[in-house]
Amino acid sequence: RFLEVTQAMAGELNLDVLIQQIMSAASDLLDAERATLFLYDGKTNQLWSRYAAGLDSGEIRIPSHAGIAGSVFTTGKTENIPDVYADARFDQSVDRATGYRTRSILAMPIVNNAGARIGVTEVLNKKGSAAFSARDEARLGAFAAQIAVLLENAKLFDEVLSVKNYNENILRSTSNGLITLDDEGRVVTANDAALKILKVPEENVVGAPAGELFSGENAWVMASLARMEQTGQRDIAIDARLAFGGGAVSVNMTAQPLFGPDGASIGSMLVFEDITEETRIRSTMARYMSSEVVEQVLAAFGNMPAQMIE
Repeated sequence: RFLEVTQAMAGELNLDVLIQQIMSAASDLLDAERATLFLYDGKTNQLWSRYAAGLDSGEIRIPSHAGIAGSVFTTGKTENIPDVYADARFDQSVDRATGYRTRSILAMPIVNNAGARIGVTEVLNKKGSAAFSARDEARLGAFAAQIAVLLENAKLFDEVLSVKNYNENILRSTSNGLITLDDEGRVVTANDAALKILKVPEENVVGAPAGELFSGENAWVMASLARMEQTGQRDIAIDARLAFGGGAVSVNMTAQPLFGPDGASIGSMLVFEDITEETRIRSTMARYMSSEVVEQVLAAFGNMPAQMIE
């Protein structure tokens, strides 16, 4: 039963769902009425739980040293208490608020592979007995070791997802067009700015071979990628013409190789800076002044909107 339970939970990466599954399993495996899992929040130095098996209690937060759970977390020692009302550390106000009568508690720290305590698991009220046995302690100890692995996996997934969302927000907000290609030259991602420059729907860009996307008048992009692949260094195109959707824009483009943690190539990235307005202004000003003066004027008013320069 223990193996079945842990294997069933191994694929769950949603932390809230996993906590519910762990507590239900703990109650079942130890024949307890209820169970609670407290996790340590290092930012607030608190123990928190969003779920108590058999009790819809919402989120609970306590100081990391408070109560029986806090004592177990602080000392790292298991507590098997047959009569919690005789223990001064037990907070009876929760029982009074819920109408539930806690009789016995088996509480154990959860320790990760690095030896750090990451939480506490508690099972309450052994069914048909006044207290939890030494065998129950052994069972919960084995289960707590598996809980630690499951929680660390779920927390790692949550962190990776947060980083992914953070990066996606950056890509959406940047004004430069960004397109990433895999090592076979297919488009993996294209941010909003890139789609605006290309004037092509996302479904026609993502997954498309770069050679098909940048062909004809835009074949210079592939030539830049070829130079980048040959040298292993970034390749830059200045004031180049990019034609899509029946129109054209002037861009500065950088073709940049991408490498994985082991240094192996994983693809490339194209960065497009739309300089259409700047190019038009430069062309207009060049009719009346030398190119040197034009560059000086543009440099002086580089942060000014194009309309004001005009």
